[in-house]
Amino acid sequence: MYCPRLDHFRRIMPSGKIGLCGHMTEIKSFDDLDALESSRWLSEVKATMIDGSWPSECKRCKDEESRGEKSIRLNAVERHNILSRIKDDYLIIGGILDNICNSACQFCTENLSTKIGSLKHGSNYKLFDNKKVFDNIPQDRIIELDINGGEPSNSPNYASLLANPPPNVKVIRINTNASRYIDEIEHLIQKGIKIIITISLDGIDNTYEYVRWPLNWNRFNSVIDRYRSLRDKHPALSLDFWTTISAYTIRDLDAIRSFAIDKGIDISMGRLNDPAELDVRYSNPLTLPHKHIVGVAIDEDNSDALLAYIKAQDALRGTNYEDCYNWA
Repeated sequence: MYCPRLDHFRRIMPSGKIGLCGHMTEIKSFDDLDALESSRWLSEVKATMIDGSWPSECKRCKDEESRGEKSIRLNAVERHNILSRIKDDYLIIGGILDNICNSACQFCTENLSTKIGSLKHGSNYKLFDNKKVFDNIPQDRIIELDINGGEPSNSPNYASLLANPPPNVKVIRINTNASRYIDEIEHLIQKGIKIIITISLDGIDNTYEYVRWPLNWNRFNSVIDRYRSLRDKHPALSLDFWTTISAYTIRDLDAIRSFAIDKGIDISMGRLNDPAELDVRYSNPLTLPHKHIVGVAIDEDNSDALLAYIKAQDALRGTNYEDCYNWA
C-alpha cells in the first residue's frame, strides 16, 4: 500500500509555504520544496505506508477505503500509472495562487475568499499572492495543475496561468463555483491538454444561494450547461461535481444526486469537519431529520453552538437563515 501523492503532489498553502496533500487531516508545511522533500516528517510518513500501515495524517482515505469508497489515494494510483510514463519525477501542483473569490460561502474563511475578507475588513482585507512561490517550483517537472483558489474564474493570476501553463503540463484540474465560464479552457483543449472541471455543488436552488451567497442559482445552471455543451464536443474535457456534506447541505443530498444525474455529471461527496459547528455527526434541528443516514446526528447536541455560528455568519452577510431553514 502506497500513495503516489507523497512523491508527486505538492500544495501551495495560503501562507506561501509548501505542503503535501490537502486531504490529510494534519497538514504540515515547509518554507520551500526542498525543505519538504528532505524533511524527516515526510520520510516517516512514507516509511509508515511502505510498511503497510496508514499514517495518522491519512485518516480520510483510510476511512473512505474502509467503507468501500474510492479514495484520493486510489485515484492517485491510477493517475500515477499514466503520469509516470511522461516524466518519472513529475509534479502535480495544487493549492492556491491567491484568495480572490466572488463568493462568501457559509463554511469558508477569509484565507480562501477576499469576499469574506472584504465583509470583515472592508478594503483592508488581506490578499494572498503566491505567484512567485509557484514560479520557483521547477516548471519542467510540472505535469499536472490542480487549481483551487479562491475562485479561479475571478483571478488574474489564474487567468495568466491558464493562458500560459508550464511547458510540460498535460492535465489541468480546476475547482470552480461555476459562477463564471472560464474562457481559457477552450484554448487549452485546442493545445491538447486534458481538462477536468470540478464544480462545487452545495445545495439546490435556495439552499445553494444561501450556502454560497451571493451567487445565483440560475446563472450557475447556465454556466454548467455551457460546460456540458463544450464537453459534448471535446472528449478531452470531463466534468464532475463535488458536494461538501454539512449541516447546511444534508437535507438536499437526494436532490443533489438527482440534479447530477439529470445533468449527466458524476458526483463525489465528502463530510465537513471544520468548522466543527457544521459537522453532521452532531445532533441539532438541521441534522436530526436525517438521522437515518449512517453517521449523522450520532454525537452530542450542539444546537446552541450551531445557532450562534449561523447567526454570526448571517450578521456578516446580511442573510437570514430563517428564509432557508426551519429551526424546529
